[in-house]
Amino acid sequence: MMKAAIIILTILPLVCLMISAILYIKNRSRYQKLIDNFQKEYDFTNPYLLYSTMGFLGAPLIVYFLLICWGIKRFSF
Repeated sequence: MMKAAIIILTILPLVCLMISAILYIKNRSRYQKLIDNFQKEYDFTNPYLLYSTMGFLGAPLIVYFLLICWGIKRFSF
């Protein structure tokens, strides 16, 4: 029983990582277009300018920044 739980807890994050990487690769052009459109009118602040160039690793942080800028969602973490 414990061995099965450990295997599930090990495999689940890997599956989530693979799914998010596949979704990023699939939507990379849309993400880049979104970044380019935002940078035409505004400038990213220092940490977000770095995040916008990090690709897959910076994408969640940029989405978080854009959601806050557009007033769509507030996260408390």
